[in-house]
Amino acid sequence: MRPVTIKSLIRTLSNIAAGKAYSGSSEAIHTLLKMELATYNGESYSITEDGKIFLEAYSEKRGDILHKYLLRLPEYERVANAYFGGFTTIKSIAEETGLNALVVDISLRLLNEVLYLSPAKQREIYSLFMDKIIETYRKISRNMRSKYVPIVEVRKCIIKELNLSSKVFEELLAKFVDENRENVILAPAPLFDKNSSRAVSVRGRKYVYIFIKSGKW
Repeated sequence: MRPVTIKSLIRTLSNIAAGKAYSGSSEAIHTLLKMELATYNGESYSITEDGKIFLEAYSEKRGDILHKYLLRLPEYERVANAYFGGFTTIKSIAEETGLNALVVDISLRLLNEVLYLSPAKQREIYSLFMDKIIETYRKISRNMRSKYVPIVEVRKCIIKELNLSSKVFEELLAKFVDENRENVILAPAPLFDKNSSRAVSVRGRKYVYIFIKSGKW
């Protein structure tokens, strides 16, 4: 199972459909070929009819159709079956399927990306996200003895516990900030800090720290 996301598959497939020179990840290409969403004739890549349906389904937020094609990946299918059978953690799914934890993690993130396209699932995940980000912020803030906490540390905990992709985390964080502007502050890195690897993108801007006021919650 290659380390891919829905976003990387869509981006690479879109480039193929547009006839652009291939510049995507080898993991995404390998997965698209395996899912029969793209073909290779020895010189160039082409999108298949199923690939066109996959792109259209993504644009229309049809997670059910995306899921159908992802089931062509054996590891994803086994993880999805276990998940819908009541096994929801990486450890329990790994034990149930016999797959290693990394493969389960990749597959579970794909599944959550697909489920996230459903409005009902979005509301459910956002509710979990709100509780988890506040809990995680408070824990890290206490440990660091600082009101301003590195967003990457919060992200690391949340994407692991909720099995989210970085992209979904950023979307949920943006919504959380939008809805709580008086109580949540995002701050960029100080001018002397050039370490961009700690920055997280929110609404097209880079931020490094988060501060959540304690009064509201």
